[in-house]
Amino acid sequence: MIGQPDEPQATSPGDPEPIDECRPDSIIDLARALQRQLAVPVWVECGRPVTVAGPALGAVSMPQALGARVIQSADPQVVLPVLADPLGHRRIFLVDPTEPIPPRMNRLLAADHVVVVPHGHRIPLPGANAAGSWRWVRHLGHHPIQPPTRTWLLHQIRPHLTSDHRRGARPGPIHLRETP
Repeated sequence: MIGQPDEPQATSPGDPEPIDECRPDSIIDLARALQRQLAVPVWVECGRPVTVAGPALGAVSMPQALGARVIQSADPQVVLPVLADPLGHRRIFLVDPTEPIPPRMNRLLAADHVVVVPHGHRIPLPGANAAGSWRWVRHLGHHPIQPPTRTWLLHQIRPHLTSDHRRGARPGPIHLRETP
């Protein structure tokens, strides 16, 4: 398994904790940030390494504190990391947020789903259509996407994302907007 988390570094109260989104354990860091902001236990369901359209989805080892479990999609070859709240009201498909998501993705995502997959991979998007057609998912970052039930959730993560993403080839932090 890859993605063993690093030991947390000491920070002053109120200081943002940076997340290097290029590291293999970035999903774990993002999950930890979600758990801190929700102030409730967060369940993370972690997928095994599988092959989808050639490349393999990277496996990540979730800390026991986050309650690692495995979720598999309707397609037996697709296993996705999924984060959900304890009551099951929200499911967030964690993504490798290294590039912006196209605005057209707004029309494909259900209001309580955020699809997040490694760059260049493809998965069946929830709510795309009854047949679960395939869509390329390559980006997440600058463009707003439909929020989960608690619309402030990813807003709260923004301080945890480093400002370095605004410089060079790496994008800025995730942005989230309220949907009408």
